[in-house]
Amino acid sequence: LGLGVYAVFCIAGLMHTKQPLGLSRGARLGALILVAATALRIAPDLGFTVPGPLHAAASVGWAAGFLVWLAAYWPSLQSPPALVATDETPVATYPAEHAGRSLAAAE
Repeated sequence: LGLGVYAVFCIAGLMHTKQPLGLSRGARLGALILVAATALRIAPDLGFTVPGPLHAAASVGWAAGFLVWLAAYWPSLQSPPALVATDETPVATYPAEHAGRSLAAAE
């Protein structure tokens, strides 16, 4: 499930920043770290003896994998084309009489 979420992050990050599909080295490294953390987590269940606190190491691996993704995508997410709506991007607009009021108050 976590790798599926990671894949969605990768694809959505590229699509929302109008970049072509394809994973950067950072995104690939993050996925590799997630797979390694998963392997570390299930190693005892498969009969492999690994020294140390495995749950803690796997947790650190998961955090590291998503932080590597963030480091790889942060420049793209902060660039002006990713932050500015274009004619192709629908932007939610509300009538002036509803400005500043909640939906419940508008009813």
